[in-house]
Amino acid sequence: MNDSTRAATAIDAVRAGNDEDPAKGRTYIEFTTPDAHVLDTPYSPQFSGDVEMGQPFADSGFTLNKDSVWRPEYHVPDDALPMSLNEGAKLWQVGPNGPELVAVWDSRLASFVREGP
Repeated sequence: MNDSTRAATAIDAVRAGNDEDPAKGRTYIEFTTPDAHVLDTPYSPQFSGDVEMGQPFADSGFTLNKDSVWRPEYHVPDDALPMSLNEGAKLWQVGPNGPELVAVWDSRLASFVREGP
């Protein structure tokens, strides 16, 4: 599995985690990428866009938040996957107690490495 495939697999896991149990909060990846040119900001028809998805999609180009922090939301078109992540990308989970760092991208391993216990 190459770096881009592992990054795509990690992103799929984040999507699945966001759909499973909203009570646990939401997950997101804080990252930089050499592929930024493929990122798109999704808007619903309510905001003159054409994207229609279920929650946690917020329609407005920003994520839903549980900690009063506005984070931009990006969409990677399927034809642009897999997308590369730079070293140090952070996988976060935001729950009732605020954001918690879950894992950090390790380019050498081409994988997210779990933080903490």
